[in-house]
Amino acid sequence: MQIDKTWHLATTDGEVSWTEFELQLWRAFNAFKRWQLECEKMANDNKMSVDELAVLHVIRMNDRPKTIAEVGQLLNRSDYFNINYSVTRLSERGLVKKYQPFKNRPVQLSVTEEGRRNTEKYTEARKNILFGEFSREISGINLKEVVLGLRQIKGVYEEAHRAASTYRSVTTDSG
Repeated sequence: MQIDKTWHLATTDGEVSWTEFELQLWRAFNAFKRWQLECEKMANDNKMSVDELAVLHVIRMNDRPKTIAEVGQLLNRSDYFNINYSVTRLSERGLVKKYQPFKNRPVQLSVTEEGRRNTEKYTEARKNILFGEFSREISGINLKEVVLGLRQIKGVYEEAHRAASTYRSVTTDSG
């Protein structure tokens, strides 16, 4: 018996393969989000959004201050309003501080001591679970190839996004 893998997004073999990839990408992304939230809850007993977690860890990256634009660039996001909302929430929790080192310069973001403790606990829990409990599964994955593939796929979607925003579909009125 052969399984019919076609659906509204795919009819050819190539489309079916790409659509299967996209479905796995959605599933992996949602599993990653659930994992992050549970790891944060376990490590810090915090309820944060996935966006807040991502912003917090990117601000901590390399232990140097960042602007909202830099956070957006590192996360491949252009919704600065939403990033700023996450920063505000993190700031209200005492995890991130905003400051303006020079007049007429962008606001800088950095983690507070509480933010550092939070990210350290998360890092420890992440190491124990991912690289302790699941080290065998992880060791079987060629992460260099996966990262390279994801970069290439991101490039395809970036160009497809530009094409979709540049060209609009043309409808003809036949009557």
